[in-house]
Amino acid sequence: RRDDNYDKELITIRESSAIKIYNLTFDENENQPCTPVNNPENCKGTILISNSQDISIDKIAINHSKEASVEVYNSRKISITNSNFVNAYLFGVILSSASGEHGSSASTVSARVENNLFRDIKSNGFVLYQTQATENDPIIVKGNTFINNHRENVYLLCGPSGQSGNEPCPGGQLYLANDVANVKIESNVIKDGSSKIGTGGIEFSN
Repeated sequence: RRDDNYDKELITIRESSAIKIYNLTFDENENQPCTPVNNPENCKGTILISNSQDISIDKIAINHSKEASVEVYNSRKISITNSNFVNAYLFGVILSSASGEHGSSASTVSARVENNLFRDIKSNGFVLYQTQATENDPIIVKGNTFINNHRENVYLLCGPSGQSGNEPCPGGQLYLANDVANVKIESNVIKDGSSKIGTGGIEFSN
């Protein structure tokens, strides 16, 4: 737990391989605010994985993360299983092959995300962004439960009739954006999308 500041992740893995994060609970302070959209440098997520491979996250719980519970950039053979992600300020889990994480270049991302719970995340529960997996090594999203995510949407970019503005944007509990390729989504439960701004199940963009 971080009680005084959130300018560093609790666990950071960079340029590494064959690591397992197992049977841990991260219970961030629910009553200590931090707003990453307004001040991203001072509000880091809980776990960051970058330019790595063969990383396993299993049987963990992350509650009240101040940004994304788990961020994965430019990494391969990532396994996220049997875990709970609850009430993160931004995302539950984001997988991305986009450049931008400390200057890294885009690369193929492959992952298995199975049997997890995503609940009460303020924005999207699970995000795939520009993940260029291959047909022989796809991203598997299977057996997960999504409950009441995208319940507030912290991005204020929309307006009447889809125009730009400062209103919350509708969206999905599971979000695929920017040329995502080779993903298998099967046997998931998506329910209780009850926000007033309009919450769907799976959202596709670009």
